[in-house]
Amino acid sequence: MFRYLIEATIVLSTFYLIYIYVFNKYLYFEWNRFFLISIVVISVILPLIKIDWITTSSLKFNPNDILFVNLDDEQFFVKTSQKQFFFSTVYLKFSQNKYFTIFNLLIVIYISGILRQTIVFINNLISIKKLEKSSIKSENKKHQIYLTNSKITAFSFFEKIFVNKNYENLKTAEQQQIIEHENIHVKQKHTLDNLFFEIVNIFFWFNPFIKKLKKSVKENHEFIVDKILTKQDSRYNYSFLMVKLVAKKSVPIINNFSDSKVKSRIKLLSNPEKERIKKIRFVSTIPILLLLIFTFLFTLNIVNNSFNTKAIKTNKFIFPIENNYTIAGYYIETQTITDKANKNIKYKISHKKITIQTENFTKVLAIGNGKILTIDTINDWGLNEIKITIKLKNNYKVIYEKLAEVLVTENQKVKTGQTIGKTGDKRLYPTIDYQLLLNEKAINPLEN
Repeated sequence: MFRYLIEATIVLSTFYLIYIYVFNKYLYFEWNRFFLISIVVISVILPLIKIDWITTSSLKFNPNDILFVNLDDEQFFVKTSQKQFFFSTVYLKFSQNKYFTIFNLLIVIYISGILRQTIVFINNLISIKKLEKSSIKSENKKHQIYLTNSKITAFSFFEKIFVNKNYENLKTAEQQQIIEHENIHVKQKHTLDNLFFEIVNIFFWFNPFIKKLKKSVKENHEFIVDKILTKQDSRYNYSFLMVKLVAKKSVPIINNFSDSKVKSRIKLLSNPEKERIKKIRFVSTIPILLLLIFTFLFTLNIVNNSFNTKAIKTNKFIFPIENNYTIAGYYIETQTITDKANKNIKYKISHKKITIQTENFTKVLAIGNGKILTIDTINDWGLNEIKITIKLKNNYKVIYEKLAEVLVTENQKVKTGQTIGKTGDKRLYPTIDYQLLLNEKAINPLEN
């Protein structure tokens, strides 16, 4: 989850910087609006897209570094490359359940940030609702206008237009300009944009650019409206009105008539860029953006596969689980262990398979080309576990145990990487046992 959030943040931040230093200067505001929405959607989806043809690199590890073997209900045997230890079940469970870890702390901080931003968002919605109740609805047949005592000059929220009572002291032409300005926000559905970016802000509150991104969205809305209105009215009169009504206060989820870069807006109104030049400059950047998207996609896939995969490839076979797994029990030959701390009792331990813990309903893959020999259902304490045996080439055989779902039939031929079944859920535990045999003798799957 944290890796996804970091990757999405990097993508979003990169594209936003491109907007600031490239697109923001193009002044083609309708396209900028689309671009700002698109970069959020792209940044959320891109880290989730998987490219199958990217070759994943396997991470090397020593299977003897550490393993846990269940001796009985009271003790676990722990072996490392240097020492051997016995631990009681109570100690082991305690050591495996550390609540105060850095990851748990990060989760608490992240969720706290989400809760805080959610509360702020809800309070803003409540503030608008309270303002509506305390306002006087104007008798206007064309628009839903509410006269308020708020310090905000004018703003719109969906189809409702809120204006300060003092606006009645303005000239009729100026009143009409304000109403028409907010009406364009209504027609353009800018409120939906604002709400969308507020929701994004809730989940990506830690992004250093998120507040600037929201501000850019609102500024772009104002530029769009300015462009439309100045085609209908005098640029001078409209610019004069903006200066006259500069406001000091606003609500984060609305567009305020005179709260957004008044100086820049007037400058753009005075020197509009030619339409044809704007389009050429904007379109010329599209190939670069597409190249950047594919670069991100390729890079993120390599990074994700490196993190998610511990040993996707061995010498002869692929690993039965593609990603998001943990090896809970490694392969170990039969050994005799003496417990000197407990009357020199000798234990014989053997774990000639690998136990893999996965997520719920994870796909289980055929490790090589072969034929399904048997599919057996085993009832274990009222739960049905499926066992699949596949005959491979060169006298190899693979056995999968504890599957919850089977997607093949007996005598069916399967290919490398084909999904043969799925793991269970929390009731059945999303865990499988994976055993590899050569000439009917168990061997270490990680070394073959």
